[in-house]
Amino acid sequence: MRHTSKIAAAFGLFISLWCSTQMVDAQSPSNKSPTRLLPGSAFMASTWNAQNTLQQEYVKWLPTEVADAWLNKAFKIDLKAIDTIVSWSALPAKQGDELVTGFIVAFNQDTDLGNTDPEMLTEDSPLQLSGKTVYAFATGNGHVVAHQVDPRTILFTQEQHFDMAIDQANASTQLAELLSSDADSADAGGQRESRTVILMDPLRPIIQEMLAAEVDQWPAQFRPLQACPDLIETIRMDTRSLNNEVSSLSSHYEIVAQCKNDTDAQRLQQLLQQGIADGQDAIIQSIQKNNDADGDRVKESVNAYLQRIVRHYAGLINLKRNGNEVSVDAEINLSIGTTGVLVGLLLPAVQAAREAARRMTASNNLKQIGLAMHNYHATYNHLPDAAIRDENGKPLLSWRVAILPFIEQNALYEEFHLDEPWDSPHNIQLIDKMPQVYTDPSLPLENGLTVFQALVGESLMFDPEGASKFRDITDGLSNTLMVVETDASQAVQWTQPADVEINMDDPISQMGHIHQGGFHGLFGDGAVRFMTHTIDVDLFKALLTKNGGEVVGGF
Repeated sequence: MRHTSKIAAAFGLFISLWCSTQMVDAQSPSNKSPTRLLPGSAFMASTWNAQNTLQQEYVKWLPTEVADAWLNKAFKIDLKAIDTIVSWSALPAKQGDELVTGFIVAFNQDTDLGNTDPEMLTEDSPLQLSGKTVYAFATGNGHVVAHQVDPRTILFTQEQHFDMAIDQANASTQLAELLSSDADSADAGGQRESRTVILMDPLRPIIQEMLAAEVDQWPAQFRPLQACPDLIETIRMDTRSLNNEVSSLSSHYEIVAQCKNDTDAQRLQQLLQQGIADGQDAIIQSIQKNNDADGDRVKESVNAYLQRIVRHYAGLINLKRNGNEVSVDAEINLSIGTTGVLVGLLLPAVQAAREAARRMTASNNLKQIGLAMHNYHATYNHLPDAAIRDENGKPLLSWRVAILPFIEQNALYEEFHLDEPWDSPHNIQLIDKMPQVYTDPSLPLENGLTVFQALVGESLMFDPEGASKFRDITDGLSNTLMVVETDASQAVQWTQPADVEINMDDPISQMGHIHQGGFHGLFGDGAVRFMTHTIDVDLFKALLTKNGGEVVGGF
């Protein structure tokens, strides 16, 4: 058995070191800059000059010995041999899939992938992909492959995306130009150590969709910030180190948003200035609310300290405009003590951002299910039956199996024995192949379990005795739920012909509690909406039924 966890640990050390330092340098000592290999479809890229970072005193606090040991064991490479790492991200071809990512490692001496520890590789390595020799590493999520571009450059990416990475490499991309540009703040001091660039055009529709789903839950004062993504063309993030002390890292951080014109930049500046002020007030109010002193002097002192820290760091933010560019910069001294305070203050925001991304993925997965339902109906003139049945009407397999050809899973569909039950010796082996579209990333479940379930019942979207048609939905497709995100306790095997049995006396309790405040619902028209647990019970019952004749207002 191959030690597949080793490569994950090795890559984890790479990424941990990279993320901990946030050191990105736009210039490579080599005449062949690794930015030349950025794919044309990438929307974000960063470069990290390893040697610059490793020479800093504060790096003594990082586990460089561990990283060096792993690199020697895995690749027979010293940490000091790494010159530059360029990372990139591109959107997937199919909505809802994971991001396409990769990174390019440039060395200051010749290297050879052939020296890689065999225990790190799959049994068929090396292999040929797109006419190139690659080495494959088994990870928990498919294979990562490495290709030696030249003796001093190695490309890493997911196996399924290698063709794209190779085909689009050497393209003259906007990202490469922005990473290599000399644009800097006129009064910036110190040596620039970091640069990350983001192109907004590819991301704008996704951000707009996510904000549209979330903005109604924002406090009113923050809702105008929804306009910001429409005003921005590119984002550039630079970092400069202002000292070189082992006990602290004094750095200058600058984020520059480039807009289409001066008018957009002026509007963006106004929105950000108000947002910073409102954000400071909101954090202070949250501190006061969550730490009710109630006359306790110690608690009052803690509140005063936290508020002082918030005001201090908010005061370090300097918002400026120069033509069509708006910049936010701050000089921060990250001592060991203040780092802990910052982590405590920022952690909730980071967690909220991650949850928002997971919610968006769950919503996109349900949208794909909705599209599959409509395509199925267009093909067969009816919705899929709640179950694939035998000749006697006995349920064998779920509707989730029936729509596989409509979610680009025809090969998996053909693996099923449709005349056997879901738990037959053959079909039960396919449970672990559950498509990602049936998962909610916020809810880790055992392999094969899903909370995306159809509404099956006499008055619900799916008839328990046979296939339904859209013409049967007299309440209107936009007013009738088709698939819901149920509570984790209702999870079923995705191939099993079983769905939540709705209790019309208390249906909301059966809905999902994965996401704070509510759950997703897929409607008959293919729309996905996030509904709160406080939704009116009678309204929710009306949304469940397909022919109740209720008048449904806004929700």
